[in-house]
Amino acid sequence: MKSRSIFLSLLLHVPIAHAGEAVDKALDVRPDGWVRIDNVRGRIEVGGWDKNQVTVNGTLDDEAERLVFETDGATTTVKVVTPNNLKHGAGSNLVIRVPVASPVRVEVVSADLHLTNLQGGVEGKSVSGAIDANGLGKRIEFSTVSGDIAVAQSNGPLELHSVSGDMTADVDTESVDVGTVSGDAHVRSAKAVATIALNSVSGDIDVDADLSSGARVKGSSVSGDIHLAINPNADAVIDLNATAGGSIKNSLTSDVPAKQGYGPGRQLQFTLGAGKGAIDLTTVSGTLALAPRQ
Repeated sequence: MKSRSIFLSLLLHVPIAHAGEAVDKALDVRPDGWVRIDNVRGRIEVGGWDKNQVTVNGTLDDEAERLVFETDGATTTVKVVTPNNLKHGAGSNLVIRVPVASPVRVEVVSADLHLTNLQGGVEGKSVSGAIDANGLGKRIEFSTVSGDIAVAQSNGPLELHSVSGDMTADVDTESVDVGTVSGDAHVRSAKAVATIALNSVSGDIDVDADLSSGARVKGSSVSGDIHLAINPNADAVIDLNATAGGSIKNSLTSDVPAKQGYGPGRQLQFTLGAGKGAIDLTTVSGTLALAPRQ
């Protein structure tokens, strides 16, 4: 009987979360310290503010074991700990506020992720949840398996990668890196871009941006299309190659594709302006298209 009493006493002090437990916590942090967020399912909203605090409000997953919320030096961790074999119940629904200059790293599985007013750089990873971002600054890196990604009114180098999710971005950036397997990507930049890297397998990629002087554009696709809309007065050496039934379309200039060797391939080579930069695109069974910005 005595051992049972001791066991019950210890159990009362274990930090186990109850179903739908409400959360209202705050920690004082460094204004530019890292914030790491980890959650499995539900909805996570992360927003920047002018306080040197990280706060967490909302409700935990029905099956959550505990919430880890701690600061260690320059890093603050917000992690919802759940069993590996989740069976039922609702996910966590949390609103997290962080210092606006803090770099943020978020990893979720099937949770939807909403990010606003984060100026220290953001890295977000999702499996099947959607990522929606607005008002981000510095470096922006998002990757997803089957969730969609949308980025708007943001600035800084942009990196987007998806397996089957669609991606859209309307940003001010000098650097674009996009990779997709079967999802489509649409990127528009209001700022002149210096580097663009594109890779697609079965997905279509559309980029609409002015190229800065000396800009470098490199991309490839397999059974996917790459559409590039740029400023007609760009300075670049153009080299487009399509094989295995692929095609090339050029409405930017009067230059036309030529037959490549003895096979069905096509090639388009010409120079824009002084040729300070380069546009190198290749496709297997896809379409490469050049067009002026509208």
